[in-house]
Amino acid sequence: MNVGLAAQVLSKSVADMFKTLRKSKEKQDTSIYDDTTETEKFCRYFNYLFDCLNTRQLYEAEDKRNDAMLPYKSKDDLRLKWLANDFLTYLESWQNYAQTRTDLSRDERNKLTLSHQTIEGLKITVYSFLELIPFLLSLQGAKFVLSEKFNQDGVEIFFAKQRARCGRGDNPTAKQFMHNTQAIRTTKSLSFGSSSNIRKRKLSLNVDELSQPIRKKARNK
Repeated sequence: MNVGLAAQVLSKSVADMFKTLRKSKEKQDTSIYDDTTETEKFCRYFNYLFDCLNTRQLYEAEDKRNDAMLPYKSKDDLRLKWLANDFLTYLESWQNYAQTRTDLSRDERNKLTLSHQTIEGLKITVYSFLELIPFLLSLQGAKFVLSEKFNQDGVEIFFAKQRARCGRGDNPTAKQFMHNTQAIRTTKSLSFGSSSNIRKRKLSLNVDELSQPIRKKARNK
């Protein structure tokens, strides 16, 4: 599964679609969209969350006209307050509402919300982010923070290459692991595969090219 494509479902465009269809007067049967208010809110909240956690460049927000993708320059950033006050409260209220439905069984109540593991993962991510941004900005010389740099793509690539080198063996020894690591370094195979589910990045390397080939040195006879 491509995570980047899957995340695009929870976008502002999808939320706007629900809102437009609810208010549409051209189509006769729009009653099926009457109960999509919370779905629209869910898409907007997670779209904004993804934008807050994926600021990649200094001027990307201007290019895309999206203030949520501005670099973090202050510990009092409004996005941090939104994460702490709005997003976390949204998750808590949603979870509490589902658990108060006494007319449903336990399994049915659990199906009304995200899984417990997903909610805990979101909370850990947001709480860590709220602590990390002010700390980094307090360091001497730190002028801004790009949140997209907090990712584990490099780790995922590394272990994907490890699994590929192990073949059918899924329980390598420490010696095999170190041997595979050395082979990965030697072959420079830490690259993005065509089927990887992470965002591809362009590496900018400054290579000095000589206009003339190097002259061969005369051998001492």
